[in-house]
Amino acid sequence: GGGGGGGGGGKAAKNRRGGVRVPVPVLDRKAGGGGGGLPAEGVATSPTRRNITRSLLASQSTRSPGVNSRRRAVCRHECLVKRLELDTELLGHDGCVNTVRWNATGTRIVTGSDDTKLHIYDPYLGKLLHAFPTGHTGNIFNAIFLHRSGDAKIASCAADGEVRLLDCVTSIVSKIAGHRGMAHKVANAIDEPSLIFSCSEDGTIRQTDIRRPYPVGTSNLVKVETDEGVVELKSMAMHPINSYALAVAARDEHTRVFDRRMTRQNAPVAIYTPSEYEDGIGDLNPFYGSTGVAYSWDGRELLSTYHNGKIYLFQTHHAQRSREISVPIGSLDAKMVPESPHEEAKARARANWRNALARAESARSGSTDASPGDKRSLTHWKATWWRQRARDKSLKAAALSNRERERERAKAKGREEGAEDPKHRFSSSSSSSSKPKRHKEAGGGGDAKDARSGRVDVEDALSSLQEDEEEATYELRESRQYTGHLNMRTVKEVNFYGPRSDHVISGSDDGRIFIWRKSDGKLVQLLKGDQDVVNVVQSSPDGDVLATSGIEHTVKIWRPLGDLPNELEDAEEVMASNQRAMERGMPMLPADVFQMLLSRLRAAGNDEI
Repeated sequence: GGGGGGGGGGKAAKNRRGGVRVPVPVLDRKAGGGGGGLPAEGVATSPTRRNITRSLLASQSTRSPGVNSRRRAVCRHECLVKRLELDTELLGHDGCVNTVRWNATGTRIVTGSDDTKLHIYDPYLGKLLHAFPTGHTGNIFNAIFLHRSGDAKIASCAADGEVRLLDCVTSIVSKIAGHRGMAHKVANAIDEPSLIFSCSEDGTIRQTDIRRPYPVGTSNLVKVETDEGVVELKSMAMHPINSYALAVAARDEHTRVFDRRMTRQNAPVAIYTPSEYEDGIGDLNPFYGSTGVAYSWDGRELLSTYHNGKIYLFQTHHAQRSREISVPIGSLDAKMVPESPHEEAKARARANWRNALARAESARSGSTDASPGDKRSLTHWKATWWRQRARDKSLKAAALSNRERERERAKAKGREEGAEDPKHRFSSSSSSSSKPKRHKEAGGGGDAKDARSGRVDVEDALSSLQEDEEEATYELRESRQYTGHLNMRTVKEVNFYGPRSDHVISGSDDGRIFIWRKSDGKLVQLLKGDQDVVNVVQSSPDGDVLATSGIEHTVKIWRPLGDLPNELEDAEEVMASNQRAMERGMPMLPADVFQMLLSRLRAAGNDEI
């Protein structure tokens, strides 16, 4: 085991009974399972159910994440989710904890707080290992371990708009980027660990190369704007496989995905909009919008949580395009079937490229038998794609201006007749970046073909492939909704739970943690996680442990230690109460301002919020 005392600040972690934490044998990595944390022999519980929990926990004999397939199967078992209980509270911060992140191996977590310090904990021993001052002058909103750094480097962002890099070995902190508004999230590419991305309320995503000195190494990657002005960005998530894709939560009705290779026009490659927000909701409250986004384990699904709204599950445009890939079953050898999700995604990407190049080669040669193209075909495709994109943009702009004039004439005619034609009702504040239209509506295939001056061989085939992608990219709607929680007062995260993203998890304004089954939206777990608000929910890489935080100054560690599943006796009442609170309306304050107000009131000892 290990000691229960916290390092750095000299404070001890607390177990679920409120005392000084005594290491539980089943949690010790060297114990190899066992019965620690289970009820004593004299406790009146069902022997059958107790043995189920004991056998499931005992089967987890190693702490190597993501290797043992049996371990993955156990973690996915819903009975463990229903047995989650509070194991440890990590102490040491002097302000509300706004960010909790795991390292790649699931052995350490880094936390950031309103006290502008970064802490590193061992969550299994409940021990504070290091406490670092950061030099931030505002609340720390996000902090992450950099990939391939051996947990020696941490990037953080804060309310002061700065992005800072901490070297844990030398304790040196350096400023690497700056925004003109609060910086809410940072991300790091697993295949390019020297690149750090940050998003801010100034509407920008900045890319920073830490190999170059500040400010030479930082630049604007994207700026999100509409006709109404800059759109504040609240959260950001990087695709787990395709690190070029960045999903962004903004203070409007859209969740956007940008490809950082194609940001010349600040145009997203995909926009996800909940069906009930198709016509916009800006007139209802000026502080609506998405507060958190998260990708599933394979990047084929995307979650987005909205202020005073619900959580929405989207099928990503990557997943929709991959459905169009047709590979004959007989051509796959049994030994070539990938065993891991990453290999599956790589295989789908390779098949997509092969099909695209084969279609282009087939169209150029005029033959019906498609064969893979060469490097010249790929280069030619890229150049053609960029030329066609520029031409299509001009065609769309011209068609949009024509439609605007027609709608204005229709509106004037409708006012004269005393009624407006319903098919001309629209929001005049929409822009090409917030509500894009399909390519075929904007310019039509004939105009684009004429603009190419008769070059209809390879370009036709590749243009049709591009149009297929655009059809799957624009105007995407949710596939499922999750309700019952309350998201009104602060900036909350949403996440998938489990190594195969079988569950959806979120905090709530009532201080509870909600866990839904992803497949049907049924609530399967409800936990009391904070006296005020739960904002952060983060699962360990192997799916065993859950870390949460909120307005309180502690981080809570949850494990499946219960001998009986949670029956959710008060779930219906809690969800009904949250629904009534949501219908009454949200406070007329931005979520980040409200969150800082709550934390300061709590720090002052005012519990009557």
